Amino acid sequence: MDEEAPFFELSDTKNFIRVTVLRKSYPDAADNWDNNWVDATIKVKAGPFTGTYNVQLRIIDFQFFRKELRTIYDNLTGLAKFEDIDRYLSINMKGDGAGHFETYCILMFDPGAEEITLKFNLHPDQTQIMPIVRQLDNILAVFPVIGGLRKG
Repeated sequence: MDEEAPFFELSDTKNFIRVTVLRKSYPDAADNWDNNWVDATIKVKAGPFTGTYNVQLRIIDFQFFRKELRTIYDNLTGLAKFEDIDRYLSINMKGDGAGHFETYCILMFDPGAEEITLKFNLHPDQTQIMPIVRQLDNILAVFPVIGGLRKG
């Protein structure tokens, strides 16, 4: 791929999560369920902890997160969640009504087996929400949702 792979990144002054979508997991899949999985890399810095790991995520989860981010950006309250079905990544971003967003993150490596888990908070503000929405737009332009999948 000549261009940089699409990604979204949440950060505050010290820490971040960056999810980069690399490719479709099953590009020749005949059904919508398999056709909506993507291979991705999660990179994190949380305090003294840094790391990168590979996952498979459903593109529909990016779409739902994008929609919820738009809502909390417009209202400054509410909750935007990115939760994948396999529990590799959980992001819960809650607005305080004044433009600040408490973001609770859970990253899990090898759910169901080793279950190595990292939990931490990020503290982005309102000015960071629209750039994340645009990053999600870019991901969804390159890897659009196929069919009428539902969350869950």
